[in-house]
Amino acid sequence: VGGDTPTDCKEPTGNSTLSKYNREVLPSCVCTPGTACSDTVLYSSIGSVAVTIVVRVALGTLLERYGPVNVQCGLMIFGAFWVGLSSSVYSAWSFILIRTMIGCAGASFVTSQLWCSLVFAPNIIGTARATAGGWGNMGGGVAQIFIVWCLCKPFQAMGMGVDLAWRVSMFF
Repeated sequence: VGGDTPTDCKEPTGNSTLSKYNREVLPSCVCTPGTACSDTVLYSSIGSVAVTIVVRVALGTLLERYGPVNVQCGLMIFGAFWVGLSSSVYSAWSFILIRTMIGCAGASFVTSQLWCSLVFAPNIIGTARATAGGWGNMGGGVAQIFIVWCLCKPFQAMGMGVDLAWRVSMFF
């Protein structure tokens, strides 16, 4: 980190107010080839996708045994736990672990598709599945907007710093 414009994910030196996990540092850190931070983001992405694949395969058996309602509830509670815990990220390994575990919730798509097959008539199953998948993707985007504008910004207006405001927002 050099001056007021960080260009790398090195630990801040001296009395710097910058942090390598600061929202202003992370984009430039991710874009800087060869840094430990870009490796952290890469490993967390690999973990998230890999665990989603494993959980999607495992969900077949769980759905047949426990039904879509119970499996979906369990998956969402599990995911919510890790999203709440994401407010406590303090190191590279904690970021990788938490992002990997949140990836399990990405497998909820499988439950949604089975649910559509059970609920809708055969002549509209394709439309129902496509609509459910699209709304699920859109919901993720809306959640991102909601967290920033309806939680993080008001917390900042109440006097919290940016770092604390996003952590409190992720907890709620």
